Amino acid sequence: MRKQLGGLPRSMVQLPSTTDLEGMLTEAAELASVHKNIVVKIPCTAEGIKAIKALSAKNIPTNCTLVFNVGQAVLAAKAGARYVSPFVGRLDASIRHTRHIIDCMEAGAHVVTCPLKPILGLLDHPLTEKGLAKFVEDAGKMI
Repeated sequence: MRKQLGGLPRSMVQLPSTTDLEGMLTEAAELASVHKNIVVKIPCTAEGIKAIKALSAKNIPTNCTLVFNVGQAVLAAKAGARYVSPFVGRLDASIRHTRHIIDCMEAGAHVVTCPLKPILGLLDHPLTEKGLAKFVEDAGKMI
Protein backbone atom coordinates (compact mmCIF):
# COMPACT_ATOMS: atom_id res chain seq x y z
CA MET A 1 0.00 0.00 0.00
CA ARG A 2 2.88 2.40 0.77
CA LYS A 3 4.22 2.02 -2.77
CA GLN A 4 0.82 2.66 -4.32
CA LEU A 5 0.23 5.84 -2.31
CA GLY A 6 3.69 7.30 -2.88
CA GLY A 7 2.76 10.11 -5.25
CA LEU A 8 -0.63 11.08 -3.89
CA PRO A 9 -0.95 14.40 -2.09
CA ARG A 10 -3.57 13.08 0.36
CA SER A 11 -5.54 9.86 0.69
CA MET A 12 -8.71 9.92 2.77
CA VAL A 13 -9.31 6.64 4.58
CA GLN A 14 -12.55 5.87 6.40
CA LEU A 15 -12.25 4.07 9.71
CA PRO A 16 -13.53 0.58 8.99
CA SER A 17 -15.65 -0.39 11.93
CA THR A 18 -15.40 1.36 15.26
CA THR A 19 -17.33 4.23 16.78
CA ASP A 20 -15.91 4.20 20.31
CA LEU A 21 -13.03 6.52 21.22
CA GLU A 22 -10.38 3.89 21.96
CA GLY A 23 -11.27 1.90 18.85
CA MET A 24 -11.08 4.99 16.62
CA LEU A 25 -7.72 5.99 18.11
CA THR A 26 -6.29 2.51 17.61
CA GLU A 27 -7.52 2.16 14.01
CA ALA A 28 -6.50 5.73 13.14
CA ALA A 29 -2.95 5.20 14.43
CA GLU A 30 -2.69 1.97 12.45
CA LEU A 31 -3.95 3.64 9.26
CA ALA A 32 -1.70 6.68 9.73
CA SER A 33 1.33 4.40 10.09
CA VAL A 34 0.82 3.13 6.54
CA HIS A 35 1.88 6.40 4.89
CA LYS A 36 2.38 10.05 5.80
CA ASN A 37 -0.26 11.12 3.26
CA ILE A 38 -3.09 9.21 4.93
CA VAL A 39 -5.87 11.41 6.31
CA VAL A 40 -8.19 9.51 8.63
CA LYS A 41 -11.92 10.15 8.26
CA ILE A 42 -13.63 10.43 11.62
CA PRO A 43 -17.42 10.77 12.09
CA CYS A 44 -18.80 13.95 13.65
CA THR A 45 -19.99 12.43 16.92
CA ALA A 46 -19.04 13.24 20.50
CA GLU A 47 -16.54 10.35 20.47
CA GLY A 48 -15.34 11.40 17.03
CA ILE A 49 -14.60 14.96 18.17
CA LYS A 50 -12.61 13.56 21.11
CA ALA A 51 -10.71 11.33 18.68
CA ILE A 52 -9.96 14.26 16.38
CA LYS A 53 -8.58 16.25 19.33
CA ALA A 54 -6.34 13.34 20.42
CA LEU A 55 -5.17 12.56 16.87
CA SER A 56 -4.48 16.22 16.15
CA ALA A 57 -2.22 16.33 19.22
CA LYS A 58 -0.26 13.44 17.66
CA ASN A 59 -0.08 15.22 14.26
CA ILE A 60 -2.31 12.60 12.63
CA PRO A 61 -4.39 14.47 10.05
CA THR A 62 -8.14 13.97 10.16
CA ASN A 63 -11.17 14.68 8.02
CA CYS A 64 -14.33 15.08 10.07
CA THR A 65 -17.11 13.49 8.05
CA LEU A 66 -20.89 13.32 8.36
CA VAL A 67 -21.07 17.06 9.10
CA PHE A 68 -24.56 18.41 8.46
CA ASN A 69 -24.51 21.88 10.04
CA VAL A 70 -22.21 24.78 10.80
CA GLY A 71 -22.08 23.97 14.52
CA GLN A 72 -20.66 20.52 13.82
CA ALA A 73 -18.09 22.03 11.43
CA VAL A 74 -16.97 24.53 14.07
CA LEU A 75 -16.58 21.80 16.69
CA ALA A 76 -14.53 19.70 14.27
CA ALA A 77 -12.31 22.64 13.36
CA LYS A 78 -11.80 23.60 17.01
CA ALA A 79 -10.85 19.99 17.79
CA GLY A 80 -8.15 20.18 15.12
CA ALA A 81 -9.65 18.50 12.05
CA ARG A 82 -7.51 19.29 9.02
CA TYR A 83 -10.55 18.84 6.77
CA VAL A 84 -14.27 19.03 7.36
CA SER A 85 -16.66 17.26 5.00
CA PRO A 86 -20.04 18.95 5.05
CA PHE A 87 -22.61 16.61 3.58
CA VAL A 88 -25.06 17.95 1.11
CA GLY A 89 -25.90 14.44 0.51
CA ARG A 90 -25.90 10.74 0.86
CA LEU A 91 -28.73 11.08 3.34
CA ASP A 92 -30.57 13.84 1.52
CA ALA A 93 -29.30 15.40 -1.74
CA SER A 94 -25.82 14.22 -2.57
CA ILE A 95 -23.64 15.41 -5.42
CA ARG A 96 -25.10 13.75 -8.48
CA HIS A 97 -24.64 16.40 -11.17
CA THR A 98 -21.84 18.58 -12.50
CA ARG A 99 -23.74 21.67 -11.32
CA HIS A 100 -23.44 20.41 -7.73
CA ILE A 101 -19.65 20.23 -8.11
CA ILE A 102 -19.51 23.73 -9.57
CA ASP A 103 -21.74 25.04 -6.76
CA CYS A 104 -19.36 23.54 -4.20
CA MET A 105 -16.34 25.10 -5.92
CA GLU A 106 -18.06 28.49 -6.04
CA ALA A 107 -18.83 28.15 -2.32
CA GLY A 108 -15.10 27.69 -1.65
CA ALA A 109 -14.92 23.93 -1.12
CA HIS A 110 -11.47 22.47 -1.74
CA VAL A 111 -12.66 18.85 -1.85
CA VAL A 112 -15.89 17.09 -2.73
CA THR A 113 -16.80 13.44 -2.48
CA CYS A 114 -18.87 12.29 -5.40
CA PRO A 115 -19.33 9.53 -7.95
CA LEU A 116 -17.21 9.43 -11.10
CA LYS A 117 -20.12 10.26 -13.44
CA PRO A 118 -20.47 13.95 -12.44
CA ILE A 119 -16.68 14.38 -12.48
CA LEU A 120 -16.52 13.07 -16.03
CA GLY A 121 -19.54 15.23 -16.82
CA LEU A 122 -17.37 18.30 -16.21
CA LEU A 123 -15.58 17.40 -19.46
CA ASP A 124 -18.78 17.39 -21.49
CA HIS A 125 -19.69 20.60 -23.27
CA PRO A 126 -21.38 20.85 -26.67
CA LEU A 127 -18.96 23.52 -27.88
CA THR A 128 -15.96 21.34 -27.02
CA GLU A 129 -17.33 18.54 -29.21
CA LYS A 130 -18.26 21.00 -31.97
CA GLY A 131 -14.82 22.64 -31.81
CA LEU A 132 -13.05 19.29 -31.90
CA ALA A 133 -15.06 18.21 -34.94
CA LYS A 134 -14.06 21.47 -36.66
CA PHE A 135 -10.36 20.92 -35.80
CA VAL A 136 -10.49 17.43 -37.26
CA GLU A 137 -12.31 18.69 -40.36
CA ASP A 138 -9.78 21.51 -40.88
CA ALA A 139 -6.83 19.14 -40.37
CA GLY A 140 -8.27 16.84 -43.04
CA LYS A 141 -8.25 19.72 -45.52
CA MET A 142 -4.52 20.27 -44.98
CA ILE A 143 -3.51 16.73 -45.76
